Amino acid sequence: MRKGNEAGTCIRRASSLNALECAERRRKGVPGRMKMSMMQQEGDYREEMISLGAQIARVEEEIDQVSRQIREAEKRALDPDTDKDERQYWRKKEEQLRTKEEQLRKEKDRLLKKEEQLRDLLLIEKKKTQGSKKPEDFLSKPQGDMFLSFLNELCQVARAGKTYSAQEIVSFSTFLGGNEVFGNQLFLRDCYLEMKQVIAEYFRLDTETPKNGQVILTGSPGIGKSCFAYFFLLQLLGSDEEVVYQVGTNYWYFDGAEWSKFGDVTVVVNFLINFRGWYICDLYKGLGSYVIASLAKTIILSSPKLGGFKDILNNGAGRYFLPTWTDEEMSIFIKMQGGRVNEEEARNIVEDWGNVPRNVILRPVGTLEQAIQTITSLSSLQEKMQAAVNEDLGMPSRLIHLVPSSDYKTISARACSQKAAEKIFARLVKTDRDRLVDLAFSGSDSG
Repeated sequence: MRKGNEAGTCIRRASSLNALECAERRRKGVPGRMKMSMMQQEGDYREEMISLGAQIARVEEEIDQVSRQIREAEKRALDPDTDKDERQYWRKKEEQLRTKEEQLRKEKDRLLKKEEQLRDLLLIEKKKTQGSKKPEDFLSKPQGDMFLSFLNELCQVARAGKTYSAQEIVSFSTFLGGNEVFGNQLFLRDCYLEMKQVIAEYFRLDTETPKNGQVILTGSPGIGKSCFAYFFLLQLLGSDEEVVYQVGTNYWYFDGAEWSKFGDVTVVVNFLINFRGWYICDLYKGLGSYVIASLAKTIILSSPKLGGFKDILNNGAGRYFLPTWTDEEMSIFIKMQGGRVNEEEARNIVEDWGNVPRNVILRPVGTLEQAIQTITSLSSLQEKMQAAVNEDLGMPSRLIHLVPSSDYKTISARACSQKAAEKIFARLVKTDRDRLVDLAFSGSDSG
């Protein structure tokens, strides 16, 4: 485990982009200030725990009071000496009280859950301040782990000194990401090299004063954001750069020579606080959550569901969008699968769903026609388009693809394929003809 204030090293491979080959000096940390911050955080958690305890006690007292009132109302409603109107009144009263009791119990459950979460956070902060766990004691090399085998081969390939270019296919003896489903070949898209340049410029790697920060890389689901991470690791592993690579809820560490796996999430969270290398966080399948590693250069790969990143976006994080594949790229991708997929079937899938390689490998669930049935009006189509491009993005419909601008910073939405667009239009003509006609003529000159 190397010290955080150790001098950085350049990326020596001739194939690396100039911006990734520059000298990089790492600034010294301020551990005392960081420790004080953690102690303050622990104190805040304790105060909130005390406040929550008082709230829970008040709610429990209310529940007891309402329970007594329910028993009284039930008794009055069953009293044979009570007249009919009064019995109806007490039955209604009992009903209202039971509703109130149910609401109070739900509130108690919510507070208890929050108390449990705070207790977990307090435990994490306590472990941080006590320094009770040393990172090196929680690193291992799991025997037979397919993902570790892939990472080790990725390192070997990176250090072979070969220069790679766009549209090249890199072959491995292990499976991509340790998963047989994705084969053992990595296709290097043109946009990968362009995005590498964008990232280098964001972190100012070609200057004497490189910066830390976060870059969020997203795009339509299934276009290969994880594959970009493999490509980027090829650029980093040719040197002794330190890397923390998170995939879902698993954390891997490259110390400049070899890969190991973290076995305790609280340890890695603590480690990342003072980490000054590269932190690549792939929230694969929406699993896991990123760690704010303020001293590291962070790249977060995520599906287009950016509501959870507002805090770092507001603090200056970069956000970029990878495009869907071009027709030429998809043609190469299908051919390189060999006998793993039926070429005719693959081209039919692309005709329906557009240029998304995951669809070719895993096959879409449901048909294009079934998906289009969810569009019942022009309004429902507009809602799907808006869901794809609004501030929080949300998870877009498979019928909608995100199309980035030339600088990869903004997006627009379009139908996933020409066939989908034609079928959507045909359905709207049947189901919402009037609004479609109104839209067509809304911009015409009435003069």
